[in-house]
Amino acid sequence: MWNLLFHFSFDFNWNGMIDCAFRTYHRGIEAGYKELIPLLGELYEQNDDLENAYRCYLEAALINDLNGIKNLSRMYKKGIYVQKDEKKAKKLNMLSKKR
Repeated sequence: MWNLLFHFSFDFNWNGMIDCAFRTYHRGIEAGYKELIPLLGELYEQNDDLENAYRCYLEAALINDLNGIKNLSRMYKKGIYVQKDEKKAKKLNMLSKKR
């Protein structure tokens, strides 16, 4: 019985912490802290929301954020959410190293 209660309380608290993190990052981005965009993408990716992770990385790459460009390159290289494309991955990787 206690194990079950502990499991449910941990699950609830973990989900609450994740929701709080998402809200915090979104508020920061709305306030103009664009460097939070790739971090939000990583949070989405850790929670298996690959579509939103890709969107965050793409938006970060468009504002020339190095982490966003690197993560977008990794997604193309490994074929995560997008079709595997070595050519795009190499171009993005080169862009991330030029700065």
